[in-house]
Amino acid sequence: MRQEMYKHLQTVGRQTYRPVILSLAFLIAIIPINIQFVLAGTQSDNEFKFFGTITLLPAEGLVGDWQVGGKTVRVSATTRIEQEDGRVAVGALVKIEGALQGDGSINAREVEVEQGAVAGGTLSKFYGVIAKLPDSGLIGDWTVGQVIIHVTAATKIEQRAGAPAVGIYVEVEGVRQGDGTMDAVKIETKLRSGDTGSTTGVRFKGAIEVLPTTSGLIGDWQVAGKKVVVTATTILQQNDGPFAVGAIVEVEGRLNQDMSINAFKIETEDGSNNSGEIYFKGSIESLPSTPDRTGEWVVSGRKVIVTVNTEQRTEDGPFAVGVFVEVEGTLQADRSVLAKKVKTDDDRNVGGNPGFVKFYGVIEALPASGLTGEWIISGRKVQVSAQTKIKQERGTVVLGVRVEVEGQSQSDGSVIAREIEVKGSSSGGTGRIEFYGTIEALPATTDFVGAWTVSGKTVNVDATTFIKREYRPVAVGSFVEVKGILQSDGSINAAVIEVKQGPGSGGFMTLSNQSTSVSAANYQARISSDSIVAAFGTNLSGGSGAATTTPLPTDLTGTSVLVDGVPAGLFYVSPTQVNYALPDGIAPGVALVTVMRNGGVASQGTIEIAEVAPSVFTANASGSGAPAGLIIRVKPNGQQSYESLVRFDATMNMLVPVTIQRNGEDRIFLVLFGSGFRNAPNDDGDRANGVAESVEVTVGGINAPVLFAAGAPGFVSLDQVNIEIPANAPAGQAVNVQVKVRDSLGQTNAANSVVIALQ
Repeated sequence: MRQEMYKHLQTVGRQTYRPVILSLAFLIAIIPINIQFVLAGTQSDNEFKFFGTITLLPAEGLVGDWQVGGKTVRVSATTRIEQEDGRVAVGALVKIEGALQGDGSINAREVEVEQGAVAGGTLSKFYGVIAKLPDSGLIGDWTVGQVIIHVTAATKIEQRAGAPAVGIYVEVEGVRQGDGTMDAVKIETKLRSGDTGSTTGVRFKGAIEVLPTTSGLIGDWQVAGKKVVVTATTILQQNDGPFAVGAIVEVEGRLNQDMSINAFKIETEDGSNNSGEIYFKGSIESLPSTPDRTGEWVVSGRKVIVTVNTEQRTEDGPFAVGVFVEVEGTLQADRSVLAKKVKTDDDRNVGGNPGFVKFYGVIEALPASGLTGEWIISGRKVQVSAQTKIKQERGTVVLGVRVEVEGQSQSDGSVIAREIEVKGSSSGGTGRIEFYGTIEALPATTDFVGAWTVSGKTVNVDATTFIKREYRPVAVGSFVEVKGILQSDGSINAAVIEVKQGPGSGGFMTLSNQSTSVSAANYQARISSDSIVAAFGTNLSGGSGAATTTPLPTDLTGTSVLVDGVPAGLFYVSPTQVNYALPDGIAPGVALVTVMRNGGVASQGTIEIAEVAPSVFTANASGSGAPAGLIIRVKPNGQQSYESLVRFDATMNMLVPVTIQRNGEDRIFLVLFGSGFRNAPNDDGDRANGVAESVEVTVGGINAPVLFAAGAPGFVSLDQVNIEIPANAPAGQAVNVQVKVRDSLGQTNAANSVVIALQ
């Protein structure tokens, strides 16, 4: 029956020009979802990951069938079992990774004990920013996000990213209480991937070159040529010997603008095993003058002896002072290394490559002639050579332009640049934009410097803007491509403008070439970023095609879509419809949608972008009727079963709701799939339940508990909301289910209503 329903859904999808979207939603509907832990698992192909509590183990040993969160988990001799945070036992919370089988079981590749069962409840974890701390010390009530955290002397506090302070990002593990607070078991300060400047995380190894003479070694250290600032909160661990000049240490901390490091943790690191073998990475500081490079090298402060037996590998470039390398060898009594292998390494991870640096800044000074020589970028000296790659696609190198610099940091704080990329004007840019449009107004200047109007957008042109007009003149009515930096007021600071077609020229965009973009779920014109969209028009593609891989392709059968110049991932294309994923991060407002075909503009239209714009997919692809989703039934003993929400009625030749039977004992959960609500506020700081606190669902007018609301794990731009059907919800064959989502301004946005059948 499921197979017949799936085929029929695809047929209905074709009739309504939505085949790919429905097949994705229905595919999710038949994947088992763990109810105990927020009804959220992840899958990619047959890969599956979820959290659950162990309820049954094999009679002997660990190999065999386990029961975890209502699922059968098959553990073999090759399954990796991690028990660092607790022992495998009934009641323990575990993370399972493995292959999902056709019968719903999982062949486990890895099992990791997250923590054991604890008195008073189950441990949960969330991330957030510290908003408030106790008046003195750390014991007492903290506020993280909007959650009150009870911290006691028994709470383990790990200062991985510095001491706890207001504004610091942390991971909290603890037991949720009935009033919404949490009793903390562990709190760990963390670094965020988006942190920049003085909050950039760094980890490296090197030899101590200078130590302070102060008590507790508080003060400025020098490690591998870098200034390391040690404070009273720095964790100092002498695991492999005492701190001394020449000792090898591992440093974790935050990178400052002056390239010094505020240390969170320093530990001695012999870097060797019992056989004396050692492996480390560092920057070459000196090389011998021998033709074959044999002799004494200095790598990040450590003497490395290279002989004729040393394997020298230069896949990532030649050896030179400042180049980053990997060294393998034998540790000698004088702490030098007899090298077995030395390899250049173009590793660009700051944590693994202390010599590499990447930063943004504004050009303040340039060489007197040409570009080779010394630049000043936001106060930092940058040495540019003929080998430096300079990318000017987004603008020209001039004073005041914002750039991204990648290169090798030097001991004096300067940078030898590998690559410099122009990012745009320094004045308030919010992101790159590319779009096509028609010139509607031009400034009254001979060089076109000033404000243009292109398809309703203000385009700021200055002396650095590159105007390509080899084949067509600049004139009102000309069709142009604009590349630049989007400003906070919605205008664009243009880096490049290319005239594509003159007024009245063949193929010029006319009203008949307009397309309309709407939500693929409910066909409403209001959309939010990172949601699923359907564009309707004519001659959008030369044929039909569907995506078969992720990430989604940005070109199918020669058709592509640009939203304010940002390429969109494509689900499906046909001559009359294109289904695409609205790119994440598109700012609210009216955006220009351009459908390209074989490099030319096929159609244009606009789309209204909102912070949230919830929609719910329906089984018949009409935007009304029964939803595309499933029922999860949980019996009193915890056993779970999955039920369809619709069936195909051959007599009526249509999909009709399945009547959900209630017996007063089972808990019944409704899983709906939609789009456009993942950007709602996460006010409680709990990532596990997504944005559930900003979502309201009623079933037959009765408020329903929302357990989870966020992006459907493993799927592009598809959202998921999980609710428990209230016991007092009214019976009927068309019980209304209404989803509403609150935005950051407190305004409520309603999705299209759907119906279910309740006994």
